Amino acid sequence: MPAEWTPYVMVAALVLLIIHMARGIAAGWESKNWPTVPGRIVASEVERFAGHNVYIFQMRYSQQRTAENVVRRYPKNKEIPVHYNPNQPDKAVLQPGVPGKSQGVLFLFIVLLAALLYSIVSGGFSLNT
Repeated sequence: MPAEWTPYVMVAALVLLIIHMARGIAAGWESKNWPTVPGRIVASEVERFAGHNVYIFQMRYSQQRTAENVVRRYPKNKEIPVHYNPNQPDKAVLQPGVPGKSQGVLFLFIVLLAALLYSIVSGGFSLNT
């Protein structure tokens, strides 16, 4: 790949990443309006497998502390509302909405994209040292 393509490849990658994140955030916002059905936690434990991943009822966490917090929040036999997508009932969540960090990361990527575009347009982007 010619070096002069680098900034445009970076722009394309950031745009695709922003689109992917924005779609995920929009789905999170949408989940707040999904109907609910009663649910019950049938198993809730932290198990270690080969490597460093921790699994909790089909959810994977890379940090044991995070996994343990989820187990405390959702102990076995706890009754909880399960939010499900009425158009795709196989998609369901226990915590509707969007994690706060997701929106911050999306904002950071948008700022990086704007800075990169400004640098390209103003002629300030250079691969020469």
